[in-house]
Amino acid sequence: MNEYIPFLSKSRFIKGMQCHKALWLQTHRPELKDEVGDDKQAVFDFGHKVGRLAQQMFPDGIEVPFDDVPLAEQIEMTRRLIDSGTDTIFEAAFSYDNVFIKADLLTKSPAGWHLGEVKASTIAKENYIHDIAVQYYVVTNSGIRVEKASLVLLTARYVRNGDVEPENIFVWIDVTAEVLRRQEAIRSEIDLQRTMLKGDMPKIGIGRQCKKPYDCDFTGYCWADVPRTPFLTL
Repeated sequence: MNEYIPFLSKSRFIKGMQCHKALWLQTHRPELKDEVGDDKQAVFDFGHKVGRLAQQMFPDGIEVPFDDVPLAEQIEMTRRLIDSGTDTIFEAAFSYDNVFIKADLLTKSPAGWHLGEVKASTIAKENYIHDIAVQYYVVTNSGIRVEKASLVLLTARYVRNGDVEPENIFVWIDVTAEVLRRQEAIRSEIDLQRTMLKGDMPKIGIGRQCKKPYDCDFTGYCWADVPRTPFLTL
């Protein structure tokens, strides 16, 4: 009998990096998730808009669809685009060892491919490096040579004068060296998360991880028994 290997995606992996308990709940008790409020939805919508703007830097790029498309079909379409000589792929899909990722930007470079992760931020945050590092892990282990990995961030220096100019509102930050340095840590964390998911819910108390780097989706569940004292309200 084949051993059960818990499925991980990029978003699940990042959630687990923040809190193993949150990942366990996402996997085994998703019905306990908080409702998405207007503020959080606005953040999601803005991020999606920024991602679309980044795609405009590559007019000939082709997107791998994801809405209502099985993961296997997304992976197969990505492979066909690569084999056919496509220069730029949006939302390229890969899976390695039951870890699934989609890359915002994958563009051909002189000696392979350039992996780009688009963020609606002007700052290269620590969790962004984890994000692109797990993508690099999956893509390279899928047999794709990634020559360079970059964060694609908004520049604070852009001044709009007329129509938005996508090529001028983004800055590419080369994080290849740091991504390479983290590959063994990424592999180890994947193993830790999978082992954790096979067991009971981790006994992790509330703390800084409930808010950093993202507001947890299970705050309502984990904080349900915490008295709302004036100190906590403050």
